[in-house]
Amino acid sequence: MKAPLPRLEALLATESLPPRAAKRCAHLVERLRAPVRIGLFGFPGAGKSAVLHALAKGAVFAAGHLTTPCLLRYAERGEVTLTDPEGNSVTEAAKMPVKLPQDAVFAEVTLALASLRKMSLLCVVADSDPVDMASAMRWATPRCDIAIWCSRDWTLNEQHIWHGAPERLKDHAFVVRSGPKAPPLTALDDGPEQIHCPTLKGAEGEALLVPSGDVLRAHLDKIIAEARAEDIDAAHVFLAQYDADPTPETPAFQTKPDTPSPTPPSRPKATPQARAVLDRLFLQTRQGARDLAAQFQNPVLRDDQAAEALPQVQEVLETLLETAEADSAFSEAWPELTDTLRDAGELSLLMGLEGGAAGLEDAAVLLAQIRQDMECALAA
Repeated sequence: MKAPLPRLEALLATESLPPRAAKRCAHLVERLRAPVRIGLFGFPGAGKSAVLHALAKGAVFAAGHLTTPCLLRYAERGEVTLTDPEGNSVTEAAKMPVKLPQDAVFAEVTLALASLRKMSLLCVVADSDPVDMASAMRWATPRCDIAIWCSRDWTLNEQHIWHGAPERLKDHAFVVRSGPKAPPLTALDDGPEQIHCPTLKGAEGEALLVPSGDVLRAHLDKIIAEARAEDIDAAHVFLAQYDADPTPETPAFQTKPDTPSPTPPSRPKATPQARAVLDRLFLQTRQGARDLAAQFQNPVLRDDQAAEALPQVQEVLETLLETAEADSAFSEAWPELTDTLRDAGELSLLMGLEGGAAGLEDAAVLLAQIRQDMECALAA
């Protein structure tokens, strides 16, 4: 299979895509070109700076000076851009180790570090108050691909806050613990994966590099590979929809001109059992659409609301496909509808990548199309 990025770039250059598809294509190109965005979360003093320095393979910030939300990314020129509460920004040359003023509301630091070529690091600084932390996580969700919660003991309070985070933030996430190894007795179920890095010390210590730094980077490489695989899968889904391969393989044999075309097999008549499955699928689709619409009474949909709703659409589509594939009589009676449900599940991955209100609008249209196809099948 050909690499998707060159095909996406060539397709985008033709300017032949519909506007919404062109926007998706540009987004996929950006995703495949750009470094993976990693968000660092946790209470004050939980070890975010130690994790950041372990990933960056060096002491970037002076001890105690990573006190404001900060984006660290690669650039040939080392600079620090500070934004004040009034929204004014000032840029100056980066002086190592970087010291961030406490009165800035956001900082962007660019450095020519090889470790930053494949990742950018967003350090989310917030108070341990659950409301402040929840607001910070909602803000960071569309800005990161992988989330790392930094913790000493992974307390029950931290777990409750994490369980309230947007689902999209938790898709690729894990906890880095630098405190006692034994988990708390009151741990919640189905929490994120944890890795223990007891030697992550801080900005000055060599211990942040080995062995815990190596363990952390190896684990992160695995998560990055998983996230990148989803991007590539979504790209192939898009290309299958909009870019047929211009050089298909030559068939192994040619049918003679005077050879009559084979008669397609007749479709089995829908059994009562298959129709019952179709009825159930239609009701599930209609209820899923109603549940989705009931959440949003405001005509102006925020991106963070859409990010939380998209996983619900994906869950509905997965349930529909499981129900359809569980009954062979249904698949034999309506193979096109079964294929539609499979395609819808793959398209939902692309919508999840697009995110925001636009992705949710596409998901709503997809549910409506599936419902219409089912109505046609019921009427036949």
